[in-house]
Amino acid sequence: MTVKLYLDDPYLKEFDARIVRRGDGFVVLDKTAFYPKSGGQDHDMGFLNNVPVVRVTRNGDDIFHFVEGMIGSDTVHGIIDWERRYALMKMHTAQHIISGIIARRYGVRTIGVSIETGESALKTEPLEINLGVITDIVEDFADIVRKRTDLKFYEIDREDALKRVDPLRIAGIQKLPASIRTLRVVEIPGADICTCAGTHVKNTRELGNLEITRHENADGSTIIYFSVS
Repeated sequence: MTVKLYLDDPYLKEFDARIVRRGDGFVVLDKTAFYPKSGGQDHDMGFLNNVPVVRVTRNGDDIFHFVEGMIGSDTVHGIIDWERRYALMKMHTAQHIISGIIARRYGVRTIGVSIETGESALKTEPLEINLGVITDIVEDFADIVRKRTDLKFYEIDREDALKRVDPLRIAGIQKLPASIRTLRVVEIPGADICTCAGTHVKNTRELGNLEITRHENADGSTIIYFSVS
């Protein structure tokens, strides 16, 4: 099992670890700060002993670091591509806020997300997007940023999570195997609460401005694309 350092400290930029498994172009470490592609969020990149890490995936409790080159030693010093990581943290936090606004204002559920560095997207149940809706989302988002709200991260029992989280924001819980009983909750007081194992900023003041870049309807759903400065 790989200890996931990014859950305790997403701002961790460097770390030391031990290789516990090797394969064709990848290594598994005893602990890592590299976030694997999962939950709709893209993976981190960076270096292990100056060897580029180009892809990170998860299989069960193990995290696979795919590298471009040979790592000769059994210990590594990892360095996260911080610019990429921080962009993903901001995007993922912004997505939570947008999903919370849409649930609260329009009673619409988010059913999927794609968190990337330049432009991210969230898929919702059908929602008619017009200038008024875009203005409402952007203004509500700006208000939450201005409040400089600290995010809260904690673990609770699955049944407690189902009681605390808005029914419109429990899609993530429903997708998890029933065997997973303890869930990590990300709460933005006054804005959103949901279960999530991604990386996020500490305070909403870090987010800057939201831009709804485009939107489209497809297969009975609505996709909203956005970016944050």
